[in-house]
Amino acid sequence: MEKGKEKRRIVSVKAYAKINSFLAVTEKRIDGYHAILSHMQGISLCDHVDVGLYSRQEIVDTYTAPNGPSNSAVPHVMLICDH
Repeated sequence: MEKGKEKRRIVSVKAYAKINSFLAVTEKRIDGYHAILSHMQGISLCDHVDVGLYSRQEIVDTYTAPNGPSNSAVPHVMLICDH
């Protein structure tokens, strides 16, 4: 681990998968998104997600998802870092 990047705390969670057996896109909502009707079934398959806070505020990932605002996890990590 590089100097200045000591981990202070790690949060580990399981992100369980789900199967969407039915999906219907319905009317457009006032906020620009579309309403949906769906049926989802949870399954036991999951990813193990570890979020660690470092002494410098930056995002370090160990997977091949995009880094930056196009990654939907980035805003959530930034919220964690702000607290």
